[in-house]
Amino acid sequence: MKDGKPGEGIVLHAPGFVNKFGRTVWAKLVRAEFKAVKHSGVKRTSINGVESAMVEKYFTPAFINKEYAKLVNEMGGWKSEYIPRLLGTTYHTFITECAWDMVKKNPTINFGVLHRLCTEKAKDVMKSVF
Repeated sequence: MKDGKPGEGIVLHAPGFVNKFGRTVWAKLVRAEFKAVKHSGVKRTSINGVESAMVEKYFTPAFINKEYAKLVNEMGGWKSEYIPRLLGTTYHTFITECAWDMVKKNPTINFGVLHRLCTEKAKDVMKSVF
């Protein structure tokens, strides 16, 4: 395959070949162009950046720390098993408190992207907890 042509790469298969563990395996040669553009390991963001702007504006470190403090107070301390609850609670509170302002200004929101960005930011802000 030449660069510039559509496609990810080439899959090589040797019929009847079994590795030392008894598994049938294939080799895959992926084009450098595909790796650089599609799978560079960079965090994905939405196409228009609406969700990123919302997270930056409303999902602040102070907001995340407030939810963390509420959870610690409610549970009587902190345990690492509360991490999923912290992530869920911060996102839920973010949506319930800020949804009206967000939808009023941007009627099309990808909530999957928004949830992922909120989780990434909460993990970044609360590094000592994670």
